Amino acid sequence: MKHLLSIAFIAITSFMCNANNYYEHCNTPEKKDINEIPKHVEKWLKSELANTSTTVLNSFETPAFFTKRNAKIIGYIKGYDQNLGAKTGIFYYRNQLTRENKPKVLEIHKDGRFELELPLAYPTQNYIVIENQGINFYLEPGQNLSVILNWEDLKAKRTTRVLKNVTYQGPLKQINSDLLHYQLDYPSGGFQKKEATMQPKAFKAYMLNFKTNALNKIKAYEESKAIDKKTSELLKNEIILETYHFLFDYYFHRHWGARQRKKNNIDDTLPEDYYDFIKDLPLHKQSILVNHNFASFINRLEYAEPLQAPSKNQRIETGIATDDFLKYLESKNVTVSLKEKELYTKYQKELSNWTAQNGLKNPELPKDLMNGISAFIKKHESFRKDYLEMRKERMENLKKEKFIKELKQQDSIAAGLGIKNNLIYEIIKSRKLYFYLEYSKTPKEKEWYWTALKKGITSPHVIKVGDVLFNEKVSEPETYILPKNEHGTTIFKNLIAPYKGKLIVVQFWHPHSYYRGKNLEDIKKRRNKFKNNKDIVFLNITNSARSSLEMYESSVKNNGFTNSVRIPQDDYNYLRQLFKFNASVHDVLVKQDGETVYNKFKAWDLEYFLYNKFNILPAE
Repeated sequence: MKHLLSIAFIAITSFMCNANNYYEHCNTPEKKDINEIPKHVEKWLKSELANTSTTVLNSFETPAFFTKRNAKIIGYIKGYDQNLGAKTGIFYYRNQLTRENKPKVLEIHKDGRFELELPLAYPTQNYIVIENQGINFYLEPGQNLSVILNWEDLKAKRTTRVLKNVTYQGPLKQINSDLLHYQLDYPSGGFQKKEATMQPKAFKAYMLNFKTNALNKIKAYEESKAIDKKTSELLKNEIILETYHFLFDYYFHRHWGARQRKKNNIDDTLPEDYYDFIKDLPLHKQSILVNHNFASFINRLEYAEPLQAPSKNQRIETGIATDDFLKYLESKNVTVSLKEKELYTKYQKELSNWTAQNGLKNPELPKDLMNGISAFIKKHESFRKDYLEMRKERMENLKKEKFIKELKQQDSIAAGLGIKNNLIYEIIKSRKLYFYLEYSKTPKEKEWYWTALKKGITSPHVIKVGDVLFNEKVSEPETYILPKNEHGTTIFKNLIAPYKGKLIVVQFWHPHSYYRGKNLEDIKKRRNKFKNNKDIVFLNITNSARSSLEMYESSVKNNGFTNSVRIPQDDYNYLRQLFKFNASVHDVLVKQDGETVYNKFKAWDLEYFLYNKFNILPAE
């Protein structure tokens, strides 16, 4: 009987396999070899690699270096299980010529395939991040690169700066493999430790000696034919950028190393010849832009002490005194009585004292004084409007005069240092544009600053990039509506849904960011001014992968966050892409409709912003 039942069961299950499409295989499938790439993935990779629009560069110092084309990273994770980890990775993209952040999410498919399209204008040597592991790559505009990874490596505890068990495919396979596996000899503990414990002359000698030895090793590696000239160039540039970054870093303002030297009583008085290495910087080479360390290098160079114009930190003297309106009236042959002069002078003094003590709150001045000044201003209302326009124009002209003076001084300094007529110095000048476009109020004003800046720029590419940024910023609206078809929008709207109908001040952060010391106290004070306002809510959003739950909860309590959420890494990646930020802290202001976002909101400007846009004043 049991035998007959077994036969019947086999017959029924066999019929189900043949009659229904419930199963791909009736027999127990063979265990998949996680070390093999499935055929459908191989076919996809091959197809994508064939879809390139440029030829690989033979040299970096050619006009073809600057070519604006999309490039693509494609790949496969062997043994990937979406149920056990990340569904995304991220590329922290930053345009070094314009200072714009535009991180890009790398999407991982259920079968382990992943892809990331990048808008490149020149080659880049950078990295993507998956499961907190850095994966290096070198990519050129118009090229595609395949990257093969192992899930076990990605899930393992991070032990090196970048993942080493990586296989590359495509036309750029060899240069990527060589860049990954060539071992550069960095000191134990890094250069920061040396910077914090050595006097300037000794530190400078140490860094320059490191550079010489490392470059000689790379030269020998190239001469042995182990690597080609392009790979050698990129490896040399990495050494050069690291060396000079830390030489500049030694005296970079408010840096950790300087604080440590002070704490340890190390004399770090600036030697007269400390910065003489500047003349050796290879600032004419296009290839220096390729390495991601160029970002920190150019930041240190543009703010280095020898390159600063003497007038940079000087205050603008407007020549505008508290009695200037009275003088303006007299210049228009308007008779002002002695009593009116005394009234106006007293009002300006009282107002100045009130503002210094109370900020933007409505001034509570004596009633008779306010009545008197109201009558005086109403009497001269037409002149008052003209005066304020004149005052505004005078301030703008003085700012422009200071700007031109600083440019000329910096050009003169650069010429004296022997670094004026080269690509990198022109990039330093163009990087000023972002700031002036952000804070200039009118299109005409923005155009004036860009015209003044590009007079000293000869690189067609740098000018073209500046023109694109200028056109974007001139036409940029004050607000924008969250894009409907982005996954990040869906995530964000779900997070802010409980607060719809209120102004929502959102701050992205994590416990390791700057929430400490004076910065923390400033943020608390600023928020406390609005804590009783029912029309405003503060929401903090953090990434669960950046800290433990215990640290998060402790930080929320200590910082006094009343509304705070901790979301998965994948969701946070999409929000980085949506709001275009790479930093650990980023501020967003959303209007009451839950759809409209302000383009230029900064939390440090909270009181001024709320007052000017919504007429909301801080509470007592």
